[in-house]
Amino acid sequence: MNESSRPQQSMVRYRRLPAALTLGVVFACGGLLILLHARSAHAAGAAGPAHWSLEQLEVAIGSGSADSQTWYYYGQRLLEQKRYTGAVAAYKKSLDADPTNHEARFRCGLALAQCGADDELYAFLKDLVLSDPKLAEDVFDAPECHQPLADARFKSLAQEAHLQAMD
Repeated sequence: MNESSRPQQSMVRYRRLPAALTLGVVFACGGLLILLHARSAHAAGAAGPAHWSLEQLEVAIGSGSADSQTWYYYGQRLLEQKRYTGAVAAYKKSLDADPTNHEARFRCGLALAQCGADDELYAFLKDLVLSDPKLAEDVFDAPECHQPLADARFKSLAQEAHLQAMD
């Protein structure tokens, strides 16, 4: 059979506009679902201890359900109210639950500097210089620590932190 005797098959052509519109609607709906999921996840996170009031944090602590983050944010609220001794205690509880919480270690140093417990601050910073000299240097650089730096022992400790942080 030669080619001329075969019946001609015509190619079916689909219109491009409806297909493009369908794909566009599918992608738009998918994007909307992703956006709604992200918003609901953000709203669920807003219920966490980062957004709780001091009273809500105290209830969580009183119920015995406080984790490292709850103690950390409790310390934050106390620090905001200039209740430094309580903030130090809260940050230490946070660190007991999670010793790797660098922000709690940093804030604990700031609270110690502000409550005037120089001996406790010195011991804390000395340990911090040995375990995390860069973080110790950050604490020394904070404006809250400028007053203790007038003491010679704090100056030498700050220099030691700086030298070890460079290594």
